Amino acid sequence: MIRRPREEIIGIHQAQLHPPRMDKYSRESFSEHTRKMKIKEDIRPFENFVLRPDGTEVPVEVLAQMVTIKGRPVIQEVFRDITGRKRTEDILRKSKESFSKAEKIGHFGYWEWDIATNKLIWSDEVFRLYGLDPQKVTPTYETVVSTLSAEARDWFIKAIDDALNENAPFEGEYSLIRPDGTMRYTHTIGEVVRDSDGKPLSMFGVVQDITERKQVEGKLQLFRNLLESSNDAIFVNDPETGRILDANDRACISLGTQEMNSLICVFLILKSVCLKNFPGKIMLRKSRIEVI
Repeated sequence: MIRRPREEIIGIHQAQLHPPRMDKYSRESFSEHTRKMKIKEDIRPFENFVLRPDGTEVPVEVLAQMVTIKGRPVIQEVFRDITGRKRTEDILRKSKESFSKAEKIGHFGYWEWDIATNKLIWSDEVFRLYGLDPQKVTPTYETVVSTLSAEARDWFIKAIDDALNENAPFEGEYSLIRPDGTMRYTHTIGEVVRDSDGKPLSMFGVVQDITERKQVEGKLQLFRNLLESSNDAIFVNDPETGRILDANDRACISLGTQEMNSLICVFLILKSVCLKNFPGKIMLRKSRIEVI
């Protein structure tokens, strides 16, 4: 492991097997372990690095114990190469960081529910969504139910029951209330894990914050209501292309059957000229142009 001859290491301090930057830590760890072993206190493995002659540093786990050899108490240390484990840990850490960034960008989080223990595992984004501190709260099924708004609670409980007992798919949109009183809207989807007999063991899934989308939908619905309630003929046009994006019923009625030919002409012109690069569809339904 250290790639040094026996005669070179016999007689040196154990701390000299490690990089100079770890010298203080190595000496303090050795002294602390020696003290604990003398009073027969449990010693936990610790991590360090071994320095090879070529300057390579090898991560190791050190296990120490007091043994007696030829009637003399000595400290026996076992160095275990943990290069593979550290590499795996580094990959997992980077994956977790990437996943955490993706969560923040997409406003979604991962959750897992152990049914037997009633404990939930939440990713950081789920805690942020619920407005809860992961250092202070251990989430359970009741935690989720208690945060739901009154109108969403019954639907959520039924959806969970159906997923567990009827093997129904679990997916839905629910509103929750944070501790500070703000409301958030979520889209949740999950799956049930069962044993060989079909008994539910756990559930896992993702939850996404769709509050912004719901707010936009609300504003659009308000706009649609105002549009349709007006006695004036209103057309909604794209300022860049001039195409008609929408029109209220009054606008369509005002055209009348006598104007149907003109409407068809407008439809054909829009379809052939203005919407040439438009990714959606334009349709003529009855006396109304619709853009999808």
